[in-house]
Amino acid sequence: MLEIIAIFVLGKAIKKIALEKGLKPTKYILLMVFFWLSFEFLGMVIGFVIFGDGLIPYLLALPAAALGGYLSYTIVKNA
Repeated sequence: MLEIIAIFVLGKAIKKIALEKGLKPTKYILLMVFFWLSFEFLGMVIGFVIFGDGLIPYLLALPAAALGGYLSYTIVKNA
């Protein structure tokens, strides 16, 4: 649930920055969602490969997803 809230909050922040810079926010929000889900999946796969089943792969997926969100935020901030 917190992850969904984080996606919405980050999406609003990205939209605000894009609009302030005169950019269309849609592509940056879609990029954020893509990065978030891709990095989360990649973190989960790496966790499964290294640690197998359990809680640890999910614990690796969360920071990876946050990294994807941060990367998209940085991209729109520097655009």
